[in-house]
Amino acid sequence: MTCFLFFFFSPPKTLSQRLKKIKTESKPAYELHGHCDLVYHATFNPNRQRIVSASHDMSLRMWQIIPTVPDVMVLPPVTNELKTNSIKLSWRSPSENGYPISNYIVQIKREDQTDWHHQRRLSTCMSHRQFYRDPKRETVIAQLRSGSFYQFRLAAINRVGMASFSPTTSEVRTEPDIPEEIVQRAECVGVYPRAMTLQWKRPNSWGIPIKSCKY
Repeated sequence: MTCFLFFFFSPPKTLSQRLKKIKTESKPAYELHGHCDLVYHATFNPNRQRIVSASHDMSLRMWQIIPTVPDVMVLPPVTNELKTNSIKLSWRSPSENGYPISNYIVQIKREDQTDWHHQRRLSTCMSHRQFYRDPKRETVIAQLRSGSFYQFRLAAINRVGMASFSPTTSEVRTEPDIPEEIVQRAECVGVYPRAMTLQWKRPNSWGIPIKSCKY
């Protein structure tokens, strides 16, 4: 069902003039689609950016009349599929508020960082097999350091601008990898009749204790 809303700020003096004006000059201020029964009530919200309407089938609809930035995501993205250099993020798309969401911004903070310096611009994060109204979104954040703790937060973008960021995820850790290669030459610090003592800089083991060294 289509709901037509008319707004008159200077109504004519007589009923006949008013009906004539509706017939010949007036056009609906908004054309809203979605109800399946007779609409009996419609009202603006306090900031006059949305209209809430009700129909006889006891359904309510909210219409974004003046486009704004997308809503803030209430929940943090879900982290899963933790791999050596990547983590998968899943979330539900927030309300678009008048214009389609074109991109997402993800901010990344590693355990050794104190602020959100690193961010990446994502696409709509929809699979080509998804129905366009399906709110499920997911993406894989790659090029991460193995064995490190990370936190993430997301914000949606449409033509109006960018929403505020979502709540932050809990710290999650990428899978540890083998220790880094020892790049500096070992130094001999002690010589004995049948042995010698070598010294080298300990490589990064991604938080996992080194059990032994092979030479």
